[in-house]
Amino acid sequence: MTRLAKGADVLVPEATISDRFQIAKIIRAIAKKRNCPPELTRMRVEHFTLHHLDEQEIGEMATKAHARAVILHHFNPKDPAAYVAGVKEHYSGPVFAGADLQRYCLGTGTGTDAASRWLHPCQ
Repeated sequence: MTRLAKGADVLVPEATISDRFQIAKIIRAIAKKRNCPPELTRMRVEHFTLHHLDEQEIGEMATKAHARAVILHHFNPKDPAAYVAGVKEHYSGPVFAGADLQRYCLGTGTGTDAASRWLHPCQ
């Protein structure tokens, strides 16, 4: 994935919390309440633990790929700012916590740094 993201203007990864044990625990609890078949539960746990990236993985990928910005997507942390901060521990570019129906604009921002003027949430 890092090789495919090389030089990307914007990296938009599917994000998840870093505690994969906690993810599996949550999925299994929901599956039990809904009486989901064991195979479906196993597939969901596998999907969230293997196909989503945590803060460190996203930051390292964005850095190695030399991506200009990151927009986190398909995630639901309790504290989006903390999640962004976790990514920024491993990546120095702009990181946005994407939200449903949020749009991003290019080149018309009013931020103080070049990156936030280049890409920013639309008004």
